[in-house]
Amino acid sequence: EEGLAAVAQPLEKARSGDIIVVCEPMNPIDQLGQSFGRAIDAALASEQAVLTVPRRLVRTSGPVVAIVEDSNDPVIALATTLASTLGKQAIMLKVHYPRDMPGLPVRLKGIAPYLLLLSRAFLEGKETRFVSQLARASHVPVLITDETSPID
Repeated sequence: EEGLAAVAQPLEKARSGDIIVVCEPMNPIDQLGQSFGRAIDAALASEQAVLTVPRRLVRTSGPVVAIVEDSNDPVIALATTLASTLGKQAIMLKVHYPRDMPGLPVRLKGIAPYLLLLSRAFLEGKETRFVSQLARASHVPVLITDETSPID
């Protein structure tokens, strides 16, 4: 776990309200390496919001999509606020993990999102690689947070 500590060390300086950005490596081979996985693990282990950015973005328009397991998820309020601020539509996409995960990229392709939002509660007990796989498959950034209002 020495490698994880080395990746996590710079995150100790993050303050409340900061967003930790994890960009997917340009070289797909680097995604298979341990450093990328460690960077995601370290970011998600922090208390800050995390934004994962795929190496290739395909959209500059589309709705803000909150991916939730139930309609009480706090990220729905944030998605609504962000969508309103950005002049976009907010969509709540209810999924059941792990049953719906294989078909999620196809569902998202039909929606053509601008941004995906997930709460930390949604990710609890799930593989952290799911986040980068979701960003890569949908070609849009994924914001993970428990905030209910826009981040300062």
